[in-house]
Amino acid sequence: MALLLCAVIAAAPPAAAADDVEILVGTVTKIDDEFTRMTITWTIDGETRSEEVAISQATSITRDGVGVPRSEVAVGVAVTVLAMENPYLILDVLEATDILLGRQDVHLLFQ
Repeated sequence: MALLLCAVIAAAPPAAAADDVEILVGTVTKIDDEFTRMTITWTIDGETRSEEVAISQATSITRDGVGVPRSEVAVGVAVTVLAMENPYLILDVLEATDILLGRQDVHLLFQ
């Protein structure tokens, strides 16, 4: 019986990439006119990096745990963005699920 259980576990597919949440901490450097895409930029080890993310109507935008209007997201604002692949849409970028205004202690986000 134990051997059968091991075989079933070994045959299980790996977790899908869509289950992985990316945490981006940086500054908004670009927002498109339709507010459907934005670019977050940060510096790590002296190297500047950027990531574009998609924004949908379902994207939660908060400051200190309280919902705020979309107009609060602007170029120059510090953000922490939780983003992931959307398995239901074919996008060339990650989709932001949550935009937290201000820098957040990332360790506290998942407690």
